[in-house]
Amino acid sequence: MDELMYLNALKMVQGVGAARLYRLVAFFRSSKRAWEANRDELNRCLGQEKVAEAIVCARRSIDPGREWGRIAAEGINVTAPGLADYPQNLANTYAPPPLLFYRGGLQGGDLSVAIVGSRSSSPYGQALANSLAKDLASAGMLVVSGLARGIDAVAHRGALSAGGRTIAVLGSGLDLIYPREHRRLAQQIMDSGAVVTEFPLGSVPLSSNFPVRNRTIAGISLGTLVVEGKEKSGSLITADFALEHGRDVFALPGPVNAANSRGPHKLLKQGAKLVEVAADILEEYVHLLPEQSKTEHVESNYAGECRQLIDLLSLEPMHIDIICRKLAITPDKIAGLLIHLELAGLICQVSSGYYVINIS
Repeated sequence: MDELMYLNALKMVQGVGAARLYRLVAFFRSSKRAWEANRDELNRCLGQEKVAEAIVCARRSIDPGREWGRIAAEGINVTAPGLADYPQNLANTYAPPPLLFYRGGLQGGDLSVAIVGSRSSSPYGQALANSLAKDLASAGMLVVSGLARGIDAVAHRGALSAGGRTIAVLGSGLDLIYPREHRRLAQQIMDSGAVVTEFPLGSVPLSSNFPVRNRTIAGISLGTLVVEGKEKSGSLITADFALEHGRDVFALPGPVNAANSRGPHKLLKQGAKLVEVAADILEEYVHLLPEQSKTEHVESNYAGECRQLIDLLSLEPMHIDIICRKLAITPDKIAGLLIHLELAGLICQVSSGYYVINIS
């Protein structure tokens, strides 16, 4: 507990980010000794007189015990790499956040996909983000985003509306939910998922915090989907971090004359996977999704459509386009049905877009 308490105190010092925090702990062998070190020792470790001076000066105004008490009083959980509740995907990245503050629950967060996009999103982008988040959540995926206006908020709400779980990663302290109008949404997210930050209490949402936040979003997730965004945007920064972490990058195409299509289209040109429906993402992780052993559970989601689809398929491979025409059901809904029936072991995909009944 002392280690986390003094890590929190050090994290509150301006100029002490994750890299310097790791260096301090490695040099002094404990966060407590780092906090109590003199100016010369700190300078030998960091090679930065200003940062060393900042830590020494911070000890006059920051009481580690009092600050730790504030965290407890706010009902905030704190975790660090190596602890059971720290997200494993994030722990497997280079220099993961040394501390995470969260409200809610982080369990099951390793089966997650980030959905990010423009704050000034279009009706097209919002509709697709909502639909994709719903379908991913229905399939058992956890949706990660940044609680921002636009696509982020739509993705969170889509996952919640499907009864799924979602994680919001902030660029501020948990006592300063940003934007303010999303405080109610944040509470809804905490009820079934978690609101997470690596910034201590009192941290305001500085613009420099958001690339840090984006790195965490990408690190928690198996893959990142960019729905809309300009060629230089936070969404593309998140995608870059996903690549840095060795994670998948997905992109939703948009109208060619729209500024918010330039970001996803740039990613597609660079090799991101094109996404039209949730199945395009789910097929990358189908081996990780929960087993569905009972047909009744699958059919409860779609009732008659599942039975129609099972009755239509045979041992002769049928393409998804033909299935759509024969059943007069939209491609996005058909994709969801196919994923659920495949998870239940009732059908098989024998090649790209072709399905047969499973008689084994």
